[in-house]
Amino acid sequence: MSQSSTQLPAVGTMLTPRRQDAAREYLAAGLTPGRLVQVLRDFDAGWLDRGMHLFEQIEERDPHLYSVAQTRRLALTGAPWRVVSAADQDRSVDRTLADEAADYCRRTLRGLDDFDTVLSHLSLALGRNLAVAELIWQVDGQAGGHRLVGIEPVAFTRLTYSLTGDEGPELRVLLDDFDTRGV
Repeated sequence: MSQSSTQLPAVGTMLTPRRQDAAREYLAAGLTPGRLVQVLRDFDAGWLDRGMHLFEQIEERDPHLYSVAQTRRLALTGAPWRVVSAADQDRSVDRTLADEAADYCRRTLRGLDDFDTVLSHLSLALGRNLAVAELIWQVDGQAGGHRLVGIEPVAFTRLTYSLTGDEGPELRVLLDDFDTRGV
């Protein structure tokens, strides 16, 4: 889904907690070839939640796999993060604007209380190949625009993908008002 460069982000959080976000299906218990085929078919159809639950359970049940995955995730989340100015990467970029944007990003990310928690959630992409977080915006009267006030992890039960895009599969997030196709 493409956005106009002049379109402002939605204010506040779009994801509200749902009962099914906390529900968990124990697919690994009594997994049969038929059940596995159904999970894979669901994955192919764009319904990611059952497959993600299965991956999570396999990781939990296999101590070696869990150890390897956690080692890789901790190597990522334990490293210091930094924001680099685009002008350091591309000389054709306006240095003043790029440095100003990088400074804004540094200040904003340092000011987020749960940024480390979000990084831990995003590190789940190591091994599962997917993790999503929602950017939460607030109207900032002083600055005359919007400002980033939070980043929230998105549960795997909220993810699907659509095959209708021209450029291949498109990741979608399920909301209360868009609970089958997502946005």
